[in-house]
Amino acid sequence: MDADVLGLQEIEANSALSYKDLPRDTAMAALVEALNEDAGRTRWAFVPSPVGQVPSNEDIIRTGFIYDPSTVQLLGSSQILLDDAFANARYPLAQKFKDVRTGKPFVAINNHFKSKGSGEDDGTGQGRANPSREEQARALTAWTEEMYEDEAVLLMGDFNAYSRETPVQIIEAAGYTNTAKTAEPASATYQFGGRLGSLDHIFANEEAMRLVTGAAVWDINGDESIAFQYSRRLYNVTDFYRDHEFASSDHDPTLVGLDTGNRGKGKGDDKGRDKPNPGKGKGGN
Repeated sequence: MDADVLGLQEIEANSALSYKDLPRDTAMAALVEALNEDAGRTRWAFVPSPVGQVPSNEDIIRTGFIYDPSTVQLLGSSQILLDDAFANARYPLAQKFKDVRTGKPFVAINNHFKSKGSGEDDGTGQGRANPSREEQARALTAWTEEMYEDEAVLLMGDFNAYSRETPVQIIEAAGYTNTAKTAEPASATYQFGGRLGSLDHIFANEEAMRLVTGAAVWDINGDESIAFQYSRRLYNVTDFYRDHEFASSDHDPTLVGLDTGNRGKGKGDDKGRDKPNPGKGKGGN
């Protein structure tokens, strides 16, 4: 995608369960090593886990960031939101970056909210565990306001909530713009039961919207049959897997472009609504 920062979900959490003898970042390190070997250079680095802040009840999958060290640098250590609202989900991971060229900072917070597969059904038609996702949205926005007041903040990831569901409404009511949905109202990132919708979002607060040059969904996965996915290649007599970008995941990646030289017009201007090159921008998920 040629992005500068990638927010990844469902990374193996090596410190959880049967992996307790391995450092938490073992899978991240292996991924980056393989990517750099393929690129023939140091194209990627990963954001290290914060020292002494790893949750004891962590899921076996977690969120993580990789980034291009030639274009962005880390400002301080990462932070994990350790809130009881996320006890049944993945804990959000935050990292502050700066543009190597201009020094312009921005904050990315990677999320993977509770899925719709289990939990309380509140009867609203928004899937199971919607009250949990609502609480997670409130906890996330409150923590972000406390930790990163007046910073340009991007909330990204798999929120397991469609664009008009109440968890998304809670985030938007806290002052965030759903960047891809604003730029491409008909876009979708996921298919379930033959129906399309967006579970994956990049929300920008007012400060971040001043930097936004565009947003888009790269439509390479959601429309594809699961038979083509690498994870399903041993499920059939015929191996349908092909080494290309299509069906590389079950979710489509969402991208946002940032002008960290502070030349962007920002929210309300045409420049902030242009579709970026899918694969170019300071942030992505």
